[in-house]
Amino acid sequence: MPNELNCDAIIAGGARIADEIGIFMPQEHLRRRLRGQGLHIKGNRVHIEQKAFYAFLADWRADDARGKFVNRGSGDQFARYNGTINEYCTNLLDPDTGKYAPFTLQSLLAATQLTVHLCKTYEKRCNVVGQPCDVPAQLQSLARYYIAAQACPGDFPGEPSSLAAADYLFAMAELMGEPITRLSVYASSPLTLGGDSVEIAVRNIHRVSQVKVTSMPALGCTAPLSIPHALSCALAEAMGGAVIMSALCGRPCDFLVQMH
Repeated sequence: MPNELNCDAIIAGGARIADEIGIFMPQEHLRRRLRGQGLHIKGNRVHIEQKAFYAFLADWRADDARGKFVNRGSGDQFARYNGTINEYCTNLLDPDTGKYAPFTLQSLLAATQLTVHLCKTYEKRCNVVGQPCDVPAQLQSLARYYIAAQACPGDFPGEPSSLAAADYLFAMAELMGEPITRLSVYASSPLTLGGDSVEIAVRNIHRVSQVKVTSMPALGCTAPLSIPHALSCALAEAMGGAVIMSALCGRPCDFLVQMH
């Protein structure tokens, strides 16, 4: 299938989408900043000229070739199954009752400790295996970091779950000797860049060296059913978002396209 896809056509489609349709950005104060930097703003959408889209891609390729982006991982990481458990789980199957129950801080700690033992046995990477539901959503990243410090310090969560948690998570990371050097921004499909991850990156850019924008559209749902067209849309979201975040933050900006 990959050999049947025309990469140049996919990139050209992404450039056209970012230019002609643009990226919806709900934060008016950020749109004002972008307008001041010369980006084309129409209503609540940021339109990225195709020339700027391709210029950013050329710069990104050069930076990537120089190894400028941190935590990219090796090709081997994607060539084989690494056994990582989904960190977004919110429920645990109770073996005694046969029913699912929301993760609590204590049950998530116990599940993560079990996973650490299994990962050592099977030589897989361990991680905190879910989200504690008895903790306010704004503080979940702090709770997960607390669990990681106790159970699997090799895999500290590296992103604040809210603006309220950001100062504390940065401090925890410094204390553990694992300073946060990159923040992730999550584009929403279709063609939206907004929410806490954008504000967290903009307000804390002085603490990190770079930003990474990720898009995760779903085929036939938040993206076209056609794979080439969906990839063009996802590229417009991720790379268009990277153009925007680079302008807002003045830092190198990586991007990642994922498809579901």
